[in-house]
Amino acid sequence: MAKKLTVLLSVVMAAAMLLVACAPAATAAPAAPAAPAATTAPAAPAAPAAAKLKVCMVTDSGGIGDKSFNDLTWKGVQNGIKDFGVDGKYIQSKNVSDFDANLAACKDDGASLIVCVGFMMADSCQKAATANPKIYYAGVDMGGFNLPNFRGVTAKEEQSCYLAGYLAAGMTKTGILGWYTGIMGPAVQIFGDGWYYGAQQYNKVHGTSVKVIGYDPYLTPEAFPAYATPAATWEDLFASSDFVSLHMPGG
Repeated sequence: MAKKLTVLLSVVMAAAMLLVACAPAATAAPAAPAAPAATTAPAAPAAPAAAKLKVCMVTDSGGIGDKSFNDLTWKGVQNGIKDFGVDGKYIQSKNVSDFDANLAACKDDGASLIVCVGFMMADSCQKAATANPKIYYAGVDMGGFNLPNFRGVTAKEEQSCYLAGYLAAGMTKTGILGWYTGIMGPAVQIFGDGWYYGAQQYNKVHGTSVKVIGYDPYLTPEAFPAYATPAATWEDLFASSDFVSLHMPGG
């Protein structure tokens, strides 16, 4: 019995070996296709460099070196050149008759901001700003044009002169304050108003009667502001008053 079992097992094993030997060779599973290589998106084109802001300043007749409006305005343009990379220049005016031509030269040079310096240029600046609405204008010591492309730079001159007039009225020994106008204009008039009304406030508070006299080499006595007694000459002004307010802005 054991012998038969052994023979049976041997036959089964041989048959199994024969089946394995005759079986076709296994084929490998096809490899997954390779993923396409990633492509880099083309770089966006560089943005064009922004055009420089071009600033052109027109001086009044005082010009560069006046230690006043012209020098301070040019210093502002120079700071813009240094700090913000603007393109700046100035055109010197020797006479009032130069204003229109110099403002036109700034426009023709492609300025996007034109700076007018001094109240004597106000009419020319307003005319230029009205005629060129796509150009920005800034006016030093002028304003009130009511134009969208214009900004004026002004100050409350009467406030500082009011305080000076009040102080001088309290210090005078002669009881007379002097006012030398220099070149009469809106700004000079405002300075004089503050000087006069400051002295009058002192009179009101302290019961004094300090007077203001004035002198202008270009005005007749009849044209002088009514509140200030006109002095006949420069010498009379200084002979009568021990405090003199001198107003010659911009020129």
